[in-house]
Formats: sequence, structure tokens, C-alpha cells
Amino acid sequence: AELRRRVSDPAREGRDLVVATIVRDRGSTPRKTGAKMLIDPAGPQLGTVGGGCGEAEVVSRAHRVLATGDPQRVEVS
Repeated sequence: AELRRRVSDPAREGRDLVVATIVRDRGSTPRKTGAKMLIDPAGPQLGTVGGGCGEAEVVSRAHRVLATGDPQRVEVS
């Protein structure tokens, strides 16, 4: 609910955001399929896709998506 509100917040109109979503998980993971994280270059991120180095990679790729406009699928092991 909070993520949906932040994405549709009128103050963010015209600003690009990235929503990262876990589309598949395997084994023991801190977050499961469907977990989401909002990456907003002008504000704090919301949610998590697991933390640590894997999440840092997702955030890094999110900034690339913001720069290029090209969506990406990231495999984190």
C-alpha cells in the first residue's frame, strides 16, 4: 500500500522511479517472489529485495535503468 501511494504521489509527477520486483526465488532467501522495492533517486528507497550485496546490485542497475530507460532483469545469486 505504501509503495503504491509513493508511486502515484502527485509530488512525484513527471519524475522517473524504478520498482524492482523479485520474479523468482530459489532455496532459502530473505525475501520471496513478489517482494518489491521502490528506487527513487530524489528520495529514500522503500521496501527491500533482500539486502546485502544482491540488493546493492539491484539498486545499481536501477540507476542504469533511470539513465537509459531500458528495463533490466537482474539475476542475483
